[in-house]
Amino acid sequence: MAEKGFGVKEIKFFGSSPKIESPDNLNLNANNVAISTNATVGGALTVTGNISVGGTLTYEDVTNIDSIGIITARTGIKVTGGELAVGSNIKLGNAGVI
Repeated sequence: MAEKGFGVKEIKFFGSSPKIESPDNLNLNANNVAISTNATVGGALTVTGNISVGGTLTYEDVTNIDSIGIITARTGIKVTGGELAVGSNIKLGNAGVI
């Protein structure tokens, strides 16, 4: 029986603004999809798996960033100014200096 599908090994685009357009959804089903330059998403971005960032993650709309106030620190937390409010149950390590 003949193969019903076809395979594309490589696609090369030429010109200053090449485009891929689809009248419906465009699904890329691969182990990895690598983008080796800048990428811009004009609409919503939905990620159902993990996100790994090798560089700097920046964002502008800080009003819609969820945070519950938990700090995870590898080597300690240093407060140099302002006020540090702590609840009623405080446990100190060996140093015990406040």
